[in-house]
Amino acid sequence: MKGGEPAFSTQPYELAQIPEPATLFLMGIGLAYIGLLKIGRRDN
Repeated sequence: MKGGEPAFSTQPYELAQIPEPATLFLMGIGLAYIGLLKIGRRDN
């Protein structure tokens, strides 16, 4: 049980720490893309 718990608890931490910056980066790009689309549609 203890042998499986640390591995199970460590994996989410590593996975959560690594994608966090990437997720924020992708979210920023997505929001900017949506914003540009909205501005483009308003222009047209």
